[in-house]
This record gives sequence, structure tokens and C-alpha cells, in this order.
Amino acid sequence: MTTILIYLTLVITASLCIANAVFAVIFRKRRIAEILSYTAAGLFELILFVFVLLLRLHILTHIPYHLPSSLPFTRTEFGAAQVLKQRDSSVHVRNSAPGEWLN
Repeated sequence: MTTILIYLTLVITASLCIANAVFAVIFRKRRIAEILSYTAAGLFELILFVFVLLLRLHILTHIPYHLPSSLPFTRTEFGAAQVLKQRDSSVHVRNSAPGEWLN
């Protein structure tokens, strides 16, 4: 699911960045404020595109987001919960009684 979201984000941000560049060229004879808005939006989308691309290429291994100190858990506890969740997803529990498969 994460891979699909990353590819989708890459496609959307790249197409929006290209669209803003095209609009800036097409409407270059309009007011300077409109051209600057296209440029600012394009730069924002370009930054987002590069960030997601760096995540996809595994140059950035995690999102550098600092949790607020007011939360009742730390980053370590959050990471441990994620690891436990990943481990639990690979555990399979038998529904049958042990005597059925020991005989």
C-alpha cells in the first residue's frame, strides 16, 4: 500500500509541477502576482516531489518528524509499537486442539 501511495504521490506532484510551469509560460503576459503564484506552487510541488523521490530511493530512511512533547508516548515507544505490530502480522494461531495434530 505504501508503494502505491508513493508512486501516486510522485505522479501527481510531477504532473502538477509541469502544469504550473506550462501555465506560467502560457500566461506570462498577465499580472506578475499570477505568475508568482504559479511559480510558488510549482516550487512547492517540486520540493514535495524531490522529498518523496528521496524516500522512494531510500536516501531518506524515515520522515524527519519530531513528535510534540505533550504526547503521552515517546518516539521509542511509538517505534516499538510499530515493530510489535509488524511481528504480530506474521504470527498464525491454530484453531485446532493440540491432540489433533500430535496423533
